[in-house]
Amino acid sequence: MEALLLESLLGFGPMGIFAGFLIWQHQGMQKRLDKIQEDFKQMIDSIQQRSEEKEEGLRSRYDNVISEYREERTVVRSNVTSKITEVLRHIKALEDATDDNSAQLTGIASKTEKVLEIFQDMQNEAKIKEAARAASLERN
Repeated sequence: MEALLLESLLGFGPMGIFAGFLIWQHQGMQKRLDKIQEDFKQMIDSIQQRSEEKEEGLRSRYDNVISEYREERTVVRSNVTSKITEVLRHIKALEDATDDNSAQLTGIASKTEKVLEIFQDMQNEAKIKEAARAASLERN
């Protein structure tokens, strides 16, 4: 088949030879463009692969950072909760102690009032005795 094509092109003279050159050049350029296109496609695929790897690395680091912050937040929350519980326990103990002290103070206050009443009664008796003595001295 090539022989027939070559014979036909040579039959047309210089125009046939030029047409043959153009066919040969077109085939060479087509091969070259196909190779360039394939190389370009491989380069794009390589760039995309690297980009995906970088993206995956970033996502991995981001996930690690988020995970660490969540763990830290959980620990902080737990610590805060335990501290609040401890403070509430201390407040309750103080309230109980205050209630006990309040009851004791109420008891002391009532006993103090009784003692004051006794002292007032004693003073009144002393005044009466003094008045009786003074009256008995005046009669004598």
